[in-house]
Amino acid sequence: LARLADTIGRATDYLAQYEFAAARIEVEKFFWTELCDYYLEIAKARLYDGESPGARYTLHHALLTVTKLLAPFIPHVTEAVYTGAFAESDGHGSVHASRWPQPLAGWTSGNEHSVAVGNAILEVTDAVRRWKSDRKLSVAAPLGHIVVRAPVAICDGLREAARDLVGVTRAGTLSVEVGDDDVDVRGRADGAEAALHLNAGVDGGRMHDHRRRVGDGLPRDVGDVGLDRVAPRTPRGRLDD
Repeated sequence: LARLADTIGRATDYLAQYEFAAARIEVEKFFWTELCDYYLEIAKARLYDGESPGARYTLHHALLTVTKLLAPFIPHVTEAVYTGAFAESDGHGSVHASRWPQPLAGWTSGNEHSVAVGNAILEVTDAVRRWKSDRKLSVAAPLGHIVVRAPVAICDGLREAARDLVGVTRAGTLSVEVGDDDVDVRGRADGAEAALHLNAGVDGGRMHDHRRRVGDGLPRDVGDVGLDRVAPRTPRGRLDD
């Protein structure tokens, strides 16, 4: 929701400056990357079981907001989505007659700790996906166990998110331990172990994104392997941009 609030602000600013292409890119980037690639995959289990009002609340507002933000660019599709899914609850007959989205206060204020935990969750997810990719494993390939070592300030938050992390990483079990200022992940699959040092230091409650490419050159027929060195890769941008 904090990222959704940022997207609303940036898209609105671009539109006010007549930067229409930049506004659309901003919204589409949030939709495809933040919402589809990450949030839906991470929260999928909670959404399926229907026992998480928080996940349903987040998904409802994310989809409603994206529909409104994209309405100036794809008016017919967003109208169909809005009238079919949101018109009754939102109180308007058309998306083009509805109010422009505004972030609610709870989405941003006092959320520094939640953002830090959320960034760490994305770091772990991204690291495990990349490790599997480097070993030519499917994203759905199971891992026996994952150990996440993280700064004490975010450990409890990561433990609360353990179910989501187990689901998105396909780990059999997952444990969170207090570590240094870096987030360190260990996973096991195909008899090989990788240590993913992400250097995601905490500063003022916000996680710095220093993601690294891991597993370069890891042989597929080895036994237990500890990857003590990681090669930098070009970052795709801060997770909270």
